Amino acid sequence: MAAKTPKTDAAVAWLAQARKGEVYTCWRGLLERACNTPEQNMSNQERRDHQAACRAAKKAKKPLPKPPDPFKSVRNDARALLDFIEQQELRGLVELKTVVMSKDERVYELRCRVQRNGLKAVRDRK
Repeated sequence: MAAKTPKTDAAVAWLAQARKGEVYTCWRGLLERACNTPEQNMSNQERRDHQAACRAAKKAKKPLPKPPDPFKSVRNDARALLDFIEQQELRGLVELKTVVMSKDERVYELRCRVQRNGLKAVRDRK
């Protein structure tokens, strides 16, 4: 059975064993757009086309078409990853760096800011 949030799970596993200064590429693409709803991602032209298709379907008494959603398969993973990154940034453990490759391509990198392995000895004392 595949995990529902494979990129988030991989980021959590990386942070558990990361050393200070280590870099992890957690996402390629547009993370913010992947988190948005389909309506938020539509351009004005796509929105007008979709509204026209809805009016035509309503007039023909057919079911309304759904808006195009290219990020449907990764939306939950993207939202979970963004929540995880925000939590770890607030704790001061990681730093997010966004590298812009082109208009539609970005690379999101996490850099570990603290040494994590030293806490294992303290946890093992109990």
